[in-house]
Amino acid sequence: MMYNECNLTNDFFETVNNINTEVSEKYNNLKDSCNKLLDVINKSDYEKKINDLLNFSQRNSELVDQFKQKSDECIQRCRKFETTSENIVGECINTLAHNSLLYAQWVSLHSCDIDQVDNILKDIKMFIQMNQ
Repeated sequence: MMYNECNLTNDFFETVNNINTEVSEKYNNLKDSCNKLLDVINKSDYEKKINDLLNFSQRNSELVDQFKQKSDECIQRCRKFETTSENIVGECINTLAHNSLLYAQWVSLHSCDIDQVDNILKDIKMFIQMNQ
């Protein structure tokens, strides 16, 4: 029996990657909008507001980077868990196969013992029939 990668894990990785892409796109759109807005506004009248917007933009950039880093760490932990799970499943399969082989050997040995007894009984029965 082959072990297939968990569909739930695949969906999780795909979802996280989609979220990362969407966040990046929204951030880039917001940044472009902010830059266009800054071009329209007269700096002398709105210097403080512009600086605040720039600070927010920088903070958003840091938050996006932190989100990406946390997402990557989460993916790494999930992959490590998945690898550990695969190893445990592999060990279970190996143990089951080993136990099956041991059982087959036991059955084989047991059947040999029974066959020998049957052969001896047949020989005795034939001896008795011949001597009657």
